[in-house]
Amino acid sequence: MKNEKTIKIKKNKIEQKVPRPQSGIVRKIYAALKKKLKYFRKLLEFIRKVNSWLIGIIFYISTLLLVLKSLNLLHNFEDNLFKITGIALCIFIFLFIILFYLSRYNSSVITQPRKFLIFCLINLGTLLLAHGILNIDISRYSIPATLTGMILASFIGGREALSCVIILGGLIGFISNFSIDIVFTFIIMGGLASLSMPFIHKRLDLFKIGFASGIMGAVFITSWGILQGWDTKIILTQSSFGMGSALVSAFLALEILPFIENLFGKLNYVKLLELSQLNHPLLVKLKEKAAGTYQSCLMVGNLAEAAAEQIGANSLLAKVGAYYHDIGKIKNPPYFVENLTINAKSKHEKVNPALSRLILVSHVKEGVQLAAKYKLPKEIKDIIRQHHGTTLTSFFYQEALKKDTASEIEEESFRYPGPTPQSKEAAIVMLADTVEAASRTLEDPSPARIRNMVENLAKEKLTDRQLDESQLNFKDLHLIQKSFVQTLTGSFHSRIKYPNNGQTAETHENKNGTNHPIEKKEKD
Repeated sequence: MKNEKTIKIKKNKIEQKVPRPQSGIVRKIYAALKKKLKYFRKLLEFIRKVNSWLIGIIFYISTLLLVLKSLNLLHNFEDNLFKITGIALCIFIFLFIILFYLSRYNSSVITQPRKFLIFCLINLGTLLLAHGILNIDISRYSIPATLTGMILASFIGGREALSCVIILGGLIGFISNFSIDIVFTFIIMGGLASLSMPFIHKRLDLFKIGFASGIMGAVFITSWGILQGWDTKIILTQSSFGMGSALVSAFLALEILPFIENLFGKLNYVKLLELSQLNHPLLVKLKEKAAGTYQSCLMVGNLAEAAAEQIGANSLLAKVGAYYHDIGKIKNPPYFVENLTINAKSKHEKVNPALSRLILVSHVKEGVQLAAKYKLPKEIKDIIRQHHGTTLTSFFYQEALKKDTASEIEEESFRYPGPTPQSKEAAIVMLADTVEAASRTLEDPSPARIRNMVENLAKEKLTDRQLDESQLNFKDLHLIQKSFVQTLTGSFHSRIKYPNNGQTAETHENKNGTNHPIEKKEKD
């Protein structure tokens, strides 16, 4: 009886903690939405299994039917057969151009059905909105071109989004019965938003883009109105609608982007830029508990970002992934050399090599757990998991061979669990991390020595088959190495000696307890 009472009390407490809708009507709406969401998720699961070709065909047919409906050509199908055929061919050409462009510069949009579905839904949604706005008593300049540009740029990049906006402008030309002013307004506002997205630093910057896009749209509408001889009142009214559309688009983007991101698990520029802020709680924690690792991550981020730009990879993803790749070291900072103070002894000296290997390797697993706790995106967690690949912890393996000569020690037991890098960005972070760690040991970091070090380390990773699944080719690897050399050479710049009351630079260094290798070299 006591146990039953205890269970009931606990159950009541749990029920009290769970928030429930109070009103009966609200409860019904809540239950209905929950049920519909369940069906929607099942629909998404089904669509994931569908081929991209089928999605493309459905998108083409939907676009064609929408255009024909807008032009009132579906009523007399036989009489308008030639017109319908011409429009069908034009739409086919438009869609073929954009798909061909994407296949050349961002093929993952087409090859991944889920990604392609998002792309088609965004474009079809824009066309439906345009159709709806053009058929109600509201300004035709209210079409949310800025919203379309922002969302597309967040998912497929600014350059690709611009090409999509241009094609969508052409399709909206059909829907608007070939109104050239609407086409140009859409392309100007949507194109500016697309190209501006890579330059935002936080979510609120979306309003800056919206304002700039609105200004450009208003200027074009004013110019068009003057050419058409509109009254001043009409010009101001229509320009205001264009400006208002851009600002509303910015507000909607602020709400829609996180929703779509969570619904489809897609990472975008806005989320990455938020994570790149150094005041993120996890980076602040890393700085407080493992200052050496924090500084190392920043340097790896600089190396990775510059290298990714050279090969056309996602430089922002590489940079952010580098910032968080070693967060697992927060748990045991003293066991990692970059966190040791000057002349401090390594804690591994008193630890068995096998245990040292376990501590070293565990920072990857602990990093993934921390990333999950702080709800970092999947792409960042993948970089954390893959940045060491299946690399051998060679120092501790050699130590184990020295101490335990009797038994046979397997090399595999001293390797990281992997997997090896599955993306260009993960591979870049792996290489940048390796190069940054090795650069700290250079006594005379001349450009020639830096180049030799970078080339040897890259060759080691290649020979160890760590880059086999990373999608990098030899040209990419060469450009990455070149970028690393440039960045490291810049960081190990020469310094001018400043005499202090007749003392040499070296005397000044010794008083401050520092011993920078380059400054010493200059003195010699």
